[in-house]
Amino acid sequence: MELKNLIPKFPFLVVTRDYLEGIDIFTGEDFAIINDNPAIIVISIPYRSNCYSNIKSTGEFVINFLPRSLFSIYEKCKNEYPKGFNEFEQVGLKKANCLKVNLPRIEEALLWIECKWLGSVEIDSVRNLENLPVFGKVLEFGIGKDYSKQ
Repeated sequence: MELKNLIPKFPFLVVTRDYLEGIDIFTGEDFAIINDNPAIIVISIPYRSNCYSNIKSTGEFVINFLPRSLFSIYEKCKNEYPKGFNEFEQVGLKKANCLKVNLPRIEEALLWIECKWLGSVEIDSVRNLENLPVFGKVLEFGIGKDYSKQ
């Protein structure tokens, strides 16, 4: 049995923007808060994904946690779409404005976290792995109106 299968996970969606102004939405499962003041988070994302290259080029991303009623959206967001594509339209989510980053957040989210990219761990031995840690400084966060119902 693998350790990763023993630890409970709660999926989330990461919103990024590519160089053609397309919006990429990536499904993640590994998230941790590693510091409180300043608030710093770490997520695990595939090294060769659009999401990672977008974060590196723009320096920002938004983490969104959806209500259980929308969990089917996570599967739709696992697909890689071409650069310049707007995934919000493809998967049926609504956009809302962020306060601190130049990205939309997901209107239906129970919780969203606007982040500035602090860096990633790119060690030769990590490049042979599927995922790598991406660190973000929390610039702003918000709680959706249905948060207490979950």
